[in-house]
Amino acid sequence: MTITPTRQQPSVDEARPEAAGGLSRRRIIQGVAWATPAVVIAAATPATAASPLVPIVGTFPGGLVVSGASANQTESVLTVTSSAVFTTGGQAAAAPVGSVSTVISVPTARVGTGTASTASAGWVYQNKTTSGSNTLFTYQWVAGAVNASTPTGPLVALIPKTAGRTAFAVSVQSTGTSVSVPVTSPAVSATVGAYSLLSEGYHSGELQGAQSGFAVMRGGVLVAFKTNTAPVVGVTLTARALTSTTTGGTPPYSDNSAWTYQGSSVSGQYTLYTFALAAGTLLPSYNQTEFSVFVPRTHGVTPASYLVTIQGRSPDASGAVTSLELAYNNLK
Repeated sequence: MTITPTRQQPSVDEARPEAAGGLSRRRIIQGVAWATPAVVIAAATPATAASPLVPIVGTFPGGLVVSGASANQTESVLTVTSSAVFTTGGQAAAAPVGSVSTVISVPTARVGTGTASTASAGWVYQNKTTSGSNTLFTYQWVAGAVNASTPTGPLVALIPKTAGRTAFAVSVQSTGTSVSVPVTSPAVSATVGAYSLLSEGYHSGELQGAQSGFAVMRGGVLVAFKTNTAPVVGVTLTARALTSTTTGGTPPYSDNSAWTYQGSSVSGQYTLYTFALAAGTLLPSYNQTEFSVFVPRTHGVTPASYLVTIQGRSPDASGAVTSLELAYNNLK
């Protein structure tokens, strides 16, 4: 019997030599073994990637808010006051805001002829545009960027208005740019209180006797009911006399209990005698409030001229001043 020797099969490595750049099975297995730690490491990286980035100081955009917005009116001028104040918006580090502007929105029906203006340091008036039923007045802050330690100076905007004096409202908003990002403040509304005028009832005056030492000024003042909608508060009366005509006179007083003497001051060549309305407030009414004030004069001086100014605020302590001047010329 012939026994055929069994031929030994070549191993995989022998059958697939590494010639011509081939990979052996052993090399592949080794590669898998070395790759295992990398898979484990990669699985751990998401936790690190989820950690918040630490910001570089000054890279968050800063913001703006409007501060101290208020407004009042006279017969021809609307005055709006405000400041633009920097805010970090809750970020620990925020960049300054540059190119700051403040826009005041006024009902077009209340805008008069003429050009808006301001005398406020650091502010310049730019232009006006219309938006729906409103006119927008833009003022530019030109004194540099705004940050936490340097807000804008107060803007006092003077805007021409119609003769109407009833109450209305305006809106104030500030804009700017921080790290190339446009930023806008919330709009703030400011009520413009009704403006009332003082009116003359009558006035007359006299020098009381050559040796009496008094000039007497009488009259009446009112807030006319038909043409005014608000009271006038903090009402005072000031009688102006040449100081040269008052020496040697007796102390001033009023014989009307509605007025009380407050004191005197000197302004240039004049002495000013001030009386306050005891009630403090004049309401719109057909009834006038009378006054009768006595101010000192030099004995024997005739004739002489005096000026009485009655003024108050309309409609409240932050309102515009309204005044009435009454001249008493050549009293004898």
